[in-house]
Amino acid sequence: MQKIEYQNNVDSKIKKIYTKKHHDTIEDLEKLLEKGVPNLTMSEIASRLKISLRTLYEIAPSKDQLILMTMDKILIKLGKFALDSVSEIQSPIEKLEQYLFIVNQAVGPKFNTFLKDIEKINGSQKMADYHESFISNYTQKLLNDAISLQEAGAFSILMECVPAKIASLINEKLDVPTISYGSGPSLDAQGLVGADILGLFDLFQPKFSKRYSEIGLEIKKAFRIYHDEVISQKFPYTDNQYNVPEIVLKNFLSWIKNN
Repeated sequence: MQKIEYQNNVDSKIKKIYTKKHHDTIEDLEKLLEKGVPNLTMSEIASRLKISLRTLYEIAPSKDQLILMTMDKILIKLGKFALDSVSEIQSPIEKLEQYLFIVNQAVGPKFNTFLKDIEKINGSQKMADYHESFISNYTQKLLNDAISLQEAGAFSILMECVPAKIASLINEKLDVPTISYGSGPSLDAQGLVGADILGLFDLFQPKFSKRYSEIGLEIKKAFRIYHDEVISQKFPYTDNQYNVPEIVLKNFLSWIKNN
């Protein structure tokens, strides 16, 4: 099996040896850039990080190189996080689902933000191509592993939260029936959780689900009314109680008194 690993891909003419202070500065810079590239000079970045300007220039010869290097490290960390998150998953389909989910939720948004911020920096496209290529190659590997399930004798494959276009491509290569849970309309069957369909749970709604009723709200309303009537002693009503003939009650009271 081909082993796919990340590597540092920002060009550096000189092999640098960083001190602990440099590493701490790079970590602080990563936090600064997590939400995008600020419009700051090297001096302003140094001031924001509370370090000397010299320390920044020891790390990189220019702001552009500093930004590229730092963003590359951020994207590599996110990529490794995605790989580590699926490393123990045995099912190829589940591994593909989880990897794509993490890429879409964590790597993708930052990747798009970074590209927009650094598109004019020389060397940014090369870095972008590397990360895009890595995700594409690893996804292709997982796709091939998923398709091998059919050859191993799987009678059906369920895909949950797989991007619709990728799920469609997988489906085209399979002969066994496929079931979509949030993986687009191109699969052979669709599935939703009953609680989502009925609207029983209103604190969170998965992106791929749809409520066809709001039974959960009616259930809450019913229990609220019940609670209020018990507190106000409107319930139970006379009609909700069982009556006893007077003679039976009299005999029971007599037995209680004598015992």
